[in-house]
Amino acid sequence: MKVLLSTITITFMLSCTSLIAATTEMITDFSGQKTQVTHQTETLKNVKLHVVTAGPIDGEPVILLHGYPDFWYGWKNQIVALAKAGYQVIAPDMRGYNKSEKPKHIKDYNIDKVVADILELSEKLHPGEKVNLVGHDWGAIISWYTVYKKPAKFKRLFIFNVPHPGQINEVFTKPFLYKKQVFSMSWYIWFFHIPILPEFIGKRLLGYEKSFKQVFTSTMVHKEMITDADKDRYIKAWRQKSAARSSINYYRANFIKMIRQAPPVWNFKLPVFFTFGMQDSALQAELYVETIGKYVPGVHVYKIPDSSHFVQLDTPKKVNDILLKGLLY
Repeated sequence: MKVLLSTITITFMLSCTSLIAATTEMITDFSGQKTQVTHQTETLKNVKLHVVTAGPIDGEPVILLHGYPDFWYGWKNQIVALAKAGYQVIAPDMRGYNKSEKPKHIKDYNIDKVVADILELSEKLHPGEKVNLVGHDWGAIISWYTVYKKPAKFKRLFIFNVPHPGQINEVFTKPFLYKKQVFSMSWYIWFFHIPILPEFIGKRLLGYEKSFKQVFTSTMVHKEMITDADKDRYIKAWRQKSAARSSINYYRANFIKMIRQAPPVWNFKLPVFFTFGMQDSALQAELYVETIGKYVPGVHVYKIPDSSHFVQLDTPKKVNDILLKGLLY
């Protein structure tokens, strides 16, 4: 009897802990529409991830993976649109970002480990069910490799403003053919490989306010689309302990590996939707848009002429339209 009571008590306590850990808030998109999101912590095999969900629990699942130096909130406009359209949205903070766990070592951000996070998370939340995967920046790179690892788990793939890894490999292994692109990418990629200095400049020398302006405000086409309230959310996320170091570790752990070896030409049946904001200040948009078919036969390509690298923030309605149309494909 005592054992039974103890078991019941422990189960109840764990249940209460889970309920306490999950919190909700209302978020607002660019048009003023609101939706409720739930914050929860998912304990995976090797890391704890902060995950935001929205929309009906029985809706078709859509996982949104952010890039650098972003976090789940960068998808706010898409979360609202997708949830209102009846999809179940899952937007994690990637390991090392915002409220997710931040492992100490550079090797902890190896692409294979991050891919394992996404596969485990998708299976935990939707066991045996296919999900849709959406990625931007490093989230897009992780998305490419995640689908290569386990294509049967995914229904559709949406990529925003990052080329196929084979395109990156081609650029960096033939630098004299792509001088302009190599130069515009190389300076900050190799800078991020320097220990400590990038974090010091971002946090201390420039400070968070100037860093935000440099990353977002100065590069976006539609600067009015990002507000002071958005800035406050980003700075709060960047101030999380070890977040600066951990987020930069994605570059330190993976880039050399990526340019040495790229995955093969795409040969999976799931549809791929490839979208580029053509005013990207770091990536030579036309180069990747024109050659993506070489690496991903049958890809659906969308150009957004009046958008920067942060396409989901800069032109949210156009991005939402691409997502909602693609999800019906």
